[in-house]
Amino acid sequence: MNKLFKYLSVAIFGAIAFASSALAQSNDSFYVSRSKALGFIRFAELEVADQVTDNCWTNVSAIRAKTRLLLEQNGIAVVDLSGIASNFVRPYILLNVVGFSTANGCAGYANIEVYYFASDAYAGGGGLNLRVFSRPFYRGTLFTSGQNLNDQLDEFFEGAASELLAEAIAARRDPKVDEFFEEYNFLTKLPEATDQ
Repeated sequence: MNKLFKYLSVAIFGAIAFASSALAQSNDSFYVSRSKALGFIRFAELEVADQVTDNCWTNVSAIRAKTRLLLEQNGIAVVDLSGIASNFVRPYILLNVVGFSTANGCAGYANIEVYYFASDAYAGGGGLNLRVFSRPFYRGTLFTSGQNLNDQLDEFFEGAASELLAEAIAARRDPKVDEFFEEYNFLTKLPEATDQ
């Protein structure tokens, strides 16, 4: 029984190593590193997770609108991706705040992150295999205030969104990102919704 297990283990390991080697050598496989993944975002869904109680965050809509405007002005279309096929790399930008009242005012934790619902995209007959780092951007911090957190959150999200956009714009200038979109320009277009 032990010999059988050893032979099976070696066979499985060999098959995995062969498949990984073949994938790495394929011209139709493209891995996107963390530093370049933001350069591939041409559209994203903007989500806001308001987990704040006791009126500690009351300008949620204004912050979402300001963040959306920053994204749109810098070439990232904000769209609803809920009906998009699951094999398409779908970028999301999440604004998340958890907060509550304290004896002296309000406290909370806020973060902004970019993440991908799927880390692989397959381009049908084109044979493209795109692998993307699943969380290429994250910034978060703690806040306390004698009143609500509105001003601090407004300043934080504006600064963090600007930092995200600066990194995305810098990544777009990478020659490999340009070459990729020249070859696979269909990925710059919004995917069509599916009937599910």
